Amino acid sequence: MVASKTYRDPSFGAESLFICPIEIDTGDGTPANILSYTSTKAIRIIEAGIMITEAVVGTSVDAVVVIKEGATELFSVSIPDTTAVGVTVKDIVGESVAIAAGDTLIFNHKTKATGGTPAGKGYMYIKYAEQFA
Repeated sequence: MVASKTYRDPSFGAESLFICPIEIDTGDGTPANILSYTSTKAIRIIEAGIMITEAVVGTSVDAVVVIKEGATELFSVSIPDTTAVGVTVKDIVGESVAIAAGDTLIFNHKTKATGGTPAGKGYMYIKYAEQFA
């Protein structure tokens, strides 16, 4: 029988948020990398998404934001037409994604909304927990 580990660190099992401090313009903004974030500790990403601050309009093509590690897309969030202010659109993974200390995450505006009068803004985020050995 293997004894289970016991952690006295109060952060064990606690979930935290990292919010990208740059508002993304999903309607008029040019798709691009918005922010690079280098993790200072090993973490498990549980969820990624965008909190809408201006209603989204894109009658032909939905806006898409992604979180990447290098060229690999870890999370992709499609923001539907008519998404209202205050709504959070998210990608919840069945398995958490492990990020090592020193790895760099890229918050990216991949596709802008098109059709109608494109509009929409929001802040991307990740929900994570510290990774314990």
